[in-house]
Amino acid sequence: MRFSFVIILFVTTVFYPSLSVAKMEMEIFEIHYMNAEELEGAVKVALSESGRVSVVKGANAIVVRDHSANMETVRKLLAQLDRRPAMFNITVEFVEEKRLKEMGFAVQWHVAGGGWSVGNIVSGSSGVAIKAGLLKFNGKKKQFIKIMERKQGKIFVGESVPFAEYVMRYGVNHGYVSSGVKFKDAGTGFLVSAVAIKGAKARISLKPEISYYDRENKSFTVNQALTEIVMDVPGTVVLAGSESSDNNFSAHFLSGISSVKKDGRMVMALTVLKE
Repeated sequence: MRFSFVIILFVTTVFYPSLSVAKMEMEIFEIHYMNAEELEGAVKVALSESGRVSVVKGANAIVVRDHSANMETVRKLLAQLDRRPAMFNITVEFVEEKRLKEMGFAVQWHVAGGGWSVGNIVSGSSGVAIKAGLLKFNGKKKQFIKIMERKQGKIFVGESVPFAEYVMRYGVNHGYVSSGVKFKDAGTGFLVSAVAIKGAKARISLKPEISYYDRENKSFTVNQALTEIVMDVPGTVVLAGSESSDNNFSAHFLSGISSVKKDGRMVMALTVLKE
């Protein structure tokens, strides 16, 4: 009789793990700051093979069923992810690189993704980083935008783009614009989003966008030229097209802020503050 009980317990544990002796729990988590559907995937990763998760859309809640040990992991994960989103104040202005040198600044450049160069501004004499509040560029097209964490804002760069034909060829070759499309005026800009990370830093995502007016103000994003920047907050970085290649999209993009050809390249100064 005892031998039979051992066999039954073994078969139940191996072939029916959901009926094993491990205790299962179910809990409903109300999501306060995020969309519950956006967190479903992250919760699934934390579950065991027998764990289950579902979303109650009307209540913006997540129902989780799993072993006790995994449930504690889920609680900690949701407490970390479901937090009040940060607000970022972003100032953008455009200035010629030679103007920075005239002001006594230097730029420590490094190559970022998407063909961009990103740099930190330092004192030309001491090499010490300049605090964000002390930088007064008096650059062109100064803009202020406020965005919520993980939401997109838009930075406008310029119009009547002098490299419109280049943009069209690039778009055709990469599948963004149908063959034969021609346009005279184009607006250029960045779609920008920000996420707060540890150590008083933020991850800033910048994706170029082209709007062409001859086709009813339609637009397309240039995904190959997307770049992400990890920076101090508060802090300032400058962005420029990489000098490593004159034939990439990023090297031409910022010239769209003016129809007048410049001797030196134009850079975008991006200052980020967190509320």
